[in-house]
Amino acid sequence: MGRATAPPWLAKPESGPAPPVESATALMSEEVKRKMRRAQLLLACLCLSVSYLAQAETPGFQGTINNYGVGMNPDPGCRNPSNGQPACSQWFRFRFQAFNDGTVQAPFTITNDSLNDFCGAVVFVVKDHPNGRILGTFQSPRYCIKGKGADTNYHERRAEEVWTFKTDPAVGQQGGDLYGYPVDYEQGSINWDGLLPSGVGDAVKVAGAIINGIAAE
Repeated sequence: MGRATAPPWLAKPESGPAPPVESATALMSEEVKRKMRRAQLLLACLCLSVSYLAQAETPGFQGTINNYGVGMNPDPGCRNPSNGQPACSQWFRFRFQAFNDGTVQAPFTITNDSLNDFCGAVVFVVKDHPNGRILGTFQSPRYCIKGKGADTNYHERRAEEVWTFKTDPAVGQQGGDLYGYPVDYEQGSINWDGLLPSGVGDAVKVAGAIINGIAAE
């Protein structure tokens, strides 16, 4: 009589290695790795973007408009009167642009919020940045303008002027610092008959520009 065997559904399963089970620690490690890879990818993209911007950036004015106003009247009594009169205001306000080919366009507005006539010019000094090397010195044409009056309803008198000249292209290509100050200033009663051939106009040019020490029209 043979040995009885258990039916298949009662048979003991064969022993063997248990199937792998990922622990919570392993799962967490994989998630951390994925996040690190994602962060590294984002950092690489950011570095490429910064590198591109640094390469695309150009030095110098490159035609940038520099709005630069120069207060003309140095008299403290005019700017801060002690007799109850309103403070006067006399300005040359420039829109200074230097281009790579050496062209400079610097139109300006003269304003006179004073009863007094005044005359003056402005000197600009352009330096490179950050070395501070002087690239050019430019003196604007000298203008005289009448004081405000009944014809302006005692509001400031304004005059629009054009100033364009040629200079060293380095001014536009490398210029990074612009500084201006008033010169040849006077105020008071101006003899307009001797300045204006036709006697017409709110402002008149009485002297030409000086570009790097050379007189220009």
